[in-house]
Amino acid sequence: MQKNSAVGSIEKGLQPDWAFDMLGTSLFWRTKADELDRMVRLGYMAWREDIEAIRAYTTDPERGTLEHRPSTLTVAFFLAAVAIENLLKANFVVEHPECISKGKFRGDVITNHDLCEIAREARIDLESDERDFCELGSEAIGSFGRYHIGKNSTDSPNGYTVKDSAFPIYERLYARLRKRIETQPWKKPAAGQPPAPQLAPRRGA
Repeated sequence: MQKNSAVGSIEKGLQPDWAFDMLGTSLFWRTKADELDRMVRLGYMAWREDIEAIRAYTTDPERGTLEHRPSTLTVAFFLAAVAIENLLKANFVVEHPECISKGKFRGDVITNHDLCEIAREARIDLESDERDFCELGSEAIGSFGRYHIGKNSTDSPNGYTVKDSAFPIYERLYARLRKRIETQPWKKPAAGQPPAPQLAPRRGA
């Protein structure tokens, strides 16, 4: 990237370890979740407006042409899943502050994108519909939220559905996880503390 680029800029590797560790605290995970949440709501609102336009057109096709717009639903769901991932990891580092120390992520869980796994390691009990959200959200983060095709024919989805009802579930889970961050006492890594938790191997792996 050229200097003084009109696009923007990025610098890497200039943070001291203590600054990286500070940025790994729950406050900054929550801040990123809030940014994502705003875009989730904008994307979902755009989708709802498109649906209303389609309904109006189908009831009165003489009113004029219907502008074709790409759907924002699956992208909004993808962002919702990433927002939940950030809040889950905020809760996770409250439970396991040793997972971010000395300028590094430590342990498999903190770099994982399986929302149900992260929730379990963060000691968060999910309601059945929240678990459904996290399962589909994990798939969105890994595949259909970003790409139309998987790594190979086996991983590629034959089809997927994101329902309108997913977003009230998202809002409830988002509010609950955010509140939990604010009410849970922070833990300090103790000297000689056991290493950061690793993901348990999957059956058949």
